[in-house]
Amino acid sequence: MKPVVENVKFQTVHPDPDNRQGYLHLDAGVASQGFIRGSNLDVGQVIMFFSKNGKKAWVGWLTEYFNDSYGPGWFWTVQCAKNVADPDETGTEVTVVVVDPGSPTTPSDPKIPVPNPDDVP
Repeated sequence: MKPVVENVKFQTVHPDPDNRQGYLHLDAGVASQGFIRGSNLDVGQVIMFFSKNGKKAWVGWLTEYFNDSYGPGWFWTVQCAKNVADPDETGTEVTVVVVDPGSPTTPSDPKIPVPNPDDVP
C-alpha cells in the first residue's frame, strides 16, 4: 500500500530554545535523525528529503516503530546523498517522500514538513 506522510520532525539540539525543528546535516557520514507519523509506514522503508531546487538530498530508512500518547510513529535516520554548491539558495525548505521497497512504484505523495528545519548546516 502507498505510504502516507502526515507529520515529520527533525532531531533537535537541546537546550537551544530556538531550535525547535532540528537540522539536516550536509556533512558526509553524519546522520540526521527524527521521527515521522502517518499510515502504511513500516521499519525498513526508505525516506528521502530533497531541497526545493533539488541540489541537496538525504536518503535513509525508517529504523524503529514507537507508539506514544499521540499515536504510532517511526524513527528515521538519513545521510546527505547529494550536496551541490548553491550560493543562490535562499531557503532551506525540504520535501519528504517515503518509499516501500516492496512497492517502489507507489511512493508517498511529497510532503513539506511544517515547520521545516530551521537551518541546513
